[in-house]
Amino acid sequence: MIHQLTLLYSAAVGMFDFNPYVYLVFAFVATLIASMLSFKYFEQPMNKWVKRKLQRI
Repeated sequence: MIHQLTLLYSAAVGMFDFNPYVYLVFAFVATLIASMLSFKYFEQPMNKWVKRKLQRI
């Protein structure tokens, strides 16, 4: 899902006008960083929260 945001942002900024190889590297790195941050600060805490809630049942 994050790659869609990266593509939309880069299209809005005009990243498609650059060299396609530079764009490819930028899109890959931006998507990778956003995915890592999402996993660390959203997915892991939510996973722990759900596990705690389900243990009470």
